[in-house]
Amino acid sequence: MTTSYISTLFDKRKQHFTLPRELYTEERVHDFDVEAIFSRTWIFVGFEVELQSAGNYLSLTIGETPVFLIRNRAGEIKGYFNTCRHRGAQLLSDVAGRCQRVVCPYHQWAYSLDGDLVSARGMGDDFDKTEFSLRPLRVECVAGTIYIALSDDAPEFQPFRDAFEPLISRYNLREGKVVHQQRIVENANWKLAMENARECAHCSIGHPELSVSLVDGFTVERDDPHHAAFYALLRDRGIPDQPQEGSWFSTGHVPLKPGMKSLTLNGNYEVQKLLSDTVSDLGYLRWSLQPNCYNIALPDYIFTFSVLPINARQSLVHSKWLVHKDAVEGSDYKVDELRNLWETTNNQDIRLTELNQKGVNSQAYLPGPYMPNAESWCERFTDWYCTEATDYIKSRP
Repeated sequence: MTTSYISTLFDKRKQHFTLPRELYTEERVHDFDVEAIFSRTWIFVGFEVELQSAGNYLSLTIGETPVFLIRNRAGEIKGYFNTCRHRGAQLLSDVAGRCQRVVCPYHQWAYSLDGDLVSARGMGDDFDKTEFSLRPLRVECVAGTIYIALSDDAPEFQPFRDAFEPLISRYNLREGKVVHQQRIVENANWKLAMENARECAHCSIGHPELSVSLVDGFTVERDDPHHAAFYALLRDRGIPDQPQEGSWFSTGHVPLKPGMKSLTLNGNYEVQKLLSDTVSDLGYLRWSLQPNCYNIALPDYIFTFSVLPINARQSLVHSKWLVHKDAVEGSDYKVDELRNLWETTNNQDIRLTELNQKGVNSQAYLPGPYMPNAESWCERFTDWYCTEATDYIKSRP
């Protein structure tokens, strides 16, 4: 890809301002983003419990590249490019399922759960199947969560593991189950979707239901007695009271409003069987990765929000809800009630983000300034994006 034109767009970016219009609207920028960003970063996929048994798989598409994760017979989670080594057909089309072998639907070449070609229909006895194994992905698992990278250019994973694993381990995610998912095609660029997820200045008006229990605007005043007591509790437990961060990740505990137990419509638990009693007074644990996710762990459930680009003006928003595996639907929780708050919030955000895209599409759009405090995470996101993009451009011949 010729990067000279793309480079001029980043040169136009003004510090503390939103991005130039073309970076939100043009297909060639979308192609660049997939190549320079999504192919060179860690992508949150889901939970280990979604791959409970040998042969269970999850598939997704990043840009135009289909991939899948599968549990092998040794119990390991492996990742592969979802492309047959014969003539390139996509192997697994369902987003989730189970198989004994991965069999190409086109000409029935078959692969083991370890990606080895075990049957090559139509080829002679002298055909060397060992040269045609599936191409692997990098896969990392942290306390029940799964991440993939398409290339060796992704950053070192260990700093994120070191920061996140001690925090998320308290929630016992390997003892959970995914009880609901929501997939939405949003008519907005992926960067607008992620900017929206990185700020809550719009929450008091845009999300009245969420604001029942969420601290206003993500702004935590540490001098406030309630918040000061919360962070003192963290320190007493040996838990960091400051966000644990790297250039591409952030995680940490945040207090709820006084008297609130969880992020629900009334602030009470939506699931009566808690993930762990040890986290009942720890507010919520957030973890976000550039470029695609913002996730929340609560005592009674986990909610994840991830975004993948479809084209310059469309994104796939995928959300999952995880509860304790022993929680009984109908008595410990009701799926319709559990999903209500975040589906309402997602639908509100779709409307706002699509309005954002429509306005950015206009020839009258000019980049505007971020609010210094309320939108600081947005600015951090776009700063990261611009740094990654320009570093990639500089690395090209």
